[in-house]
Parts: sequence; structure tokens; C-alpha cells
Amino acid sequence: MNISGNIMDITSKYTKVHPHSKGLLPHSPGDFKNILKNATSKVDDNNVSTVPSGIVASNQNKEELFDKIAQEYNLHCATFEEFCEVAKILYDNGILTIEEVSVATFDWDRVSKEYNLPSQYCINTDSKGRRDWIAEYEAKCQNPLRNSSVNRGILQVLQQFN
Repeated sequence: MNISGNIMDITSKYTKVHPHSKGLLPHSPGDFKNILKNATSKVDDNNVSTVPSGIVASNQNKEELFDKIAQEYNLHCATFEEFCEVAKILYDNGILTIEEVSVATFDWDRVSKEYNLPSQYCINTDSKGRRDWIAEYEAKCQNPLRNSSVNRGILQVLQQFN
């Protein structure tokens, strides 16, 4: 297998959403660490988290946000594009970290097709390209090779839609 270019070239080509950097991925591991450091949520004494964009999301607003998302999207039967839209909304509201949204929106199907690799997804799509994203991350967290803190973080957020 011959994959030309570095990992950042591949990542930028296949990541659907990278909201913090407005589409531009970091060019070195140091840049990525700085983005992660700057994107980390802070929790104040009133249990309110503030995110870099200045949005303030209280626990009550988070519940409302999850309800609104659940009314518009069914994460048990969503396309990759729909899942990316949800991930961006969750990131914009300080619920997913930059690392989690980057992992969640990486298009493994596109990479698999272009480089003739086996699929990295655990759950197959239906004939219309829809996948159960909650089951996908549950399956990833059951697999010792894919059970990362990032995947567990994504799953923890997705389980709030059950």
C-alpha cells in the first residue's frame, strides 16, 4: 500500500468538519496541542461551562439542546453527513472537544474506498447510507483496539440521545 503525503494531508482531506480551525488543520503536533489546549472547556463555580467561542451552556440549556437535536436527527439511523452536523452542533456548544469532533467526523468510508482498505466501522450502513451511530460507538468501545478515551467520550455524549 502506498499512501503519499503525511498524516495531516490525509486528515485534512477526509475530515468533514473541523470547526475550531475553520477547515485548516494544524501542520505539526505542537499546533494540534495548542488547538486542544485553547479549545478545552472551563467549568466555573456555578457549574456553567464556557467554550472558546464565548457561548455559555448551562446544564439546563444542554438538556434543551439534546432535545432539539433529537427532534431533528435520529442518531440510530443517520447518514455520515447528518452525524457530522450533530457533531458540529455539539462542538459549537462545548459538549464535544476538538479532539472528539475531529475523530467523530473523520470519513473512514472515503479513506477505505480510496486506498482499498477494509472498513474501520463496526456497524454497516443500510442501503441509503444510514448507520446507527450510537451502536457504532458502543461497538468501538467494546473492541480493545478501538476503546480509546476519545471514543468513550463520544459514546458518553451519544448515549444521552437514548
